[in-house]
Amino acid sequence: ICAALGMVSYHFDAASRDSSHGLFGEGKSFQSCENGELVYGACKTGYLNPLMHIDEPEKTSNPMTRTSFQDDLLSLIDGSHEDYTDNFLRFPLPLKGIIFMFTVNTTDSVSAPLLDRCEVIRFKDIEEARVEDIIVDYARDELQTLLYKGVLELDDAALRKAVASLYGHGIHSVRQHQKMVDKALRAAFDRYVFQSSEDHAVVVDDSLYSKAMEQGDYVTVKKAGF
Repeated sequence: ICAALGMVSYHFDAASRDSSHGLFGEGKSFQSCENGELVYGACKTGYLNPLMHIDEPEKTSNPMTRTSFQDDLLSLIDGSHEDYTDNFLRFPLPLKGIIFMFTVNTTDSVSAPLLDRCEVIRFKDIEEARVEDIIVDYARDELQTLLYKGVLELDDAALRKAVASLYGHGIHSVRQHQKMVDKALRAAFDRYVFQSSEDHAVVVDDSLYSKAMEQGDYVTVKKAGF
């Protein structure tokens, strides 16, 4: 998007700056006074009007609270203000030309006024076959690291079967699958290290992957019998 518009971007996670103070900074009367993210974006990009990519605003505090992050976004994107004031700097800075882009996992926790001011683009869930391809490639890359190379082997078919089973029970997130692969690799490596009688590589198969899933906090997986 930035390449098409000839702009630069600044990214930050809303969940880590869960209040309006994250946007507009803290005044000098506070012990931890600092600039807000809007000013940091301008400083780090060198532009007063970067594309502001704000991730996961739906995970911030509920709207209509004293320090609601979502409510304070309204004044930035509704076009009613030409500038904003950072609480630390205490002078107005222009809003003109700034584009705000939000990425969310669900719109259920996004306030209706904020949604009304946005152009909402919805993406379909990633297909099962694509998830399998990504996870198998990810596991192969991990096995080439110095720790695992020559020690662990990958059973592609078994991993695909495990990913498909997990996908079928509602886990479509590539990130969650990657976490399970990481746990399975660590479990396989531990088995190799602590069982000195083994003189061959350990195969990362669906049984190891299933055991890794048991160690996770994914209730839907546990209910599925893994």
